[in-house]
Amino acid sequence: MFTGLLGVSCVSSGFAVFGRSSMVIFVGADIEYDYVSIQEAINAAEPGGTINVKAGFYYENVVVNKTILLLGEDEQTTIIDGGGSGHVVSVEASNVVLSGFTLRNSGVGSKGNPYSGVRLVHSDECLISDNVIVDNEYGVWLSYSNDNTLSGNVVGSSDLYGVRLYLSRNNTLVGNCVVDNEYGIYVYGSSEANVVRYNNLSRNTFGLYFGLSDGNLAEGNTVVNSSLYGITLRKSGGNFVFHNNFVGNRLQVDVFDAFVNVWDDGYPSGGNYWNDYGDVDEFYGADQNMSGSDGLGDTEYGNDVDNQDRYPLMGFFSRFDVIWNGSAYSVLTVCRSAITGFSLVCPEASVEIRLNVSGIKETVGFCRVSVPKVLLEDLENGEYVVVVNGNPEIMITEMESKGEYDILYFTYVHGPFIPEFTLAFLILLFLFLTFVILLSELQRVKSKRVMGLWADGVLYFEGSDDVGVIS
Repeated sequence: MFTGLLGVSCVSSGFAVFGRSSMVIFVGADIEYDYVSIQEAINAAEPGGTINVKAGFYYENVVVNKTILLLGEDEQTTIIDGGGSGHVVSVEASNVVLSGFTLRNSGVGSKGNPYSGVRLVHSDECLISDNVIVDNEYGVWLSYSNDNTLSGNVVGSSDLYGVRLYLSRNNTLVGNCVVDNEYGIYVYGSSEANVVRYNNLSRNTFGLYFGLSDGNLAEGNTVVNSSLYGITLRKSGGNFVFHNNFVGNRLQVDVFDAFVNVWDDGYPSGGNYWNDYGDVDEFYGADQNMSGSDGLGDTEYGNDVDNQDRYPLMGFFSRFDVIWNGSAYSVLTVCRSAITGFSLVCPEASVEIRLNVSGIKETVGFCRVSVPKVLLEDLENGEYVVVVNGNPEIMITEMESKGEYDILYFTYVHGPFIPEFTLAFLILLFLFLTFVILLSELQRVKSKRVMGLWADGVLYFEGSDDVGVIS
């Protein structure tokens, strides 16, 4: 049985409530609903219609053979169980939306006929989002299917593949959690131009795997604790792999008969974070030959000359989404410290970036922040201000541009920051303020000419709700 993903925040309910019409069907166990079986509802639905499924257990193998929205009330409690046979859900039409379900317990087929939690076959432009897909032979399987989006799903404890793409192009896999599978995300067999972005892959045997597939993008993924390889490329070329975190994998990378692939986004954007990278950061620049740090390693990562990360990141890559003038933007960070808080505000003519970080006290940390240039467009003579742990006097020692981003580099010392004030000064300030407040309170009491009553160190004023604490 699948364990260990309770509380994962990758998913949210896809259930939508609509008024009754010929285009909307409700499924549930109670008599008030239209059908008790999901398959019966699909058979009766009109193309383009919506099926809302009430929370509960549905023991069936579902075939979606028309364009519909199939929405579960809650992904934790709306459960389709395949009963150990066949596919749990087989999507055999285009423009299908499947969201808000737990999909579990597929069958175990033969080598040429495996079964999955969700299968898309000859299906294009579908959305598979916010589902929990566990305890299946394959988690999600795309075959001859293009231009689909898989987002916000938890895929775990599959016998073989968490997510498998075969002869499938231009698909987007974003924000999924893929845990405890033999292969995490497996892109194979002339599957090209797919985008694998911002997924979390943990405790798989193979994390990311590209085989016989060219021109794909792997960006911003976190691959941790793979029991064999973090990322594998076999007979694949022209793939782009950057801004990923590879942490605690038994072996980080396997390039077997691989062609030329790109492992960084150039300078100063950088490559990937490899937690076993052993070199230092004492130089900066495109050739890493000028004295000074920039958050990028001074030498390449990898032994294959056709597959080297020229600018390995010296810290963990993260992304923070911000709303600016009603639009959403992503701010990217590379940081040696643990970021415990992040915000971006615009006081007057500056963009102020606020970071709370934690690390070993009195050690030096660094951070690179990539900020969309559009944030400064409406600010006359605008500038960036960085505040770390309350310290507004952080010096930006490096500032570069890459595409749509300005890249800022700065260092700081770990530990709480209180500008210019010693502990003795703060104690004196506290006592002075206490005296001023007490004197003001006593003056106010005197002017009211009321009799005070004392009890347990608290002054109660007769004829009043006022309370003053006396130390």
